Amino acid sequence: MMNITDVKDPKFNKELVDEIQKHQSDAVRHLVEQAKERHELRFKTRQLCMEHLKELRKMRWFMHNNFELCL
Repeated sequence: MMNITDVKDPKFNKELVDEIQKHQSDAVRHLVEQAKERHELRFKTRQLCMEHLKELRKMRWFMHNNFELCL
């Protein structure tokens, strides 16, 4: 099996290292984009839940059968 250090052509080695770094950079960029999308989705979901809770707090509630809260 050939090892990268066995190749004596410095130009080839540099091109290979550059290609590896490009792929790693693309992969990291993709992971960051996915993380941002998940963060935005969690933020929007949290906002929606808070709006729903706010509306529920405004409604009139009463006890039904000393157990259930009803509108």
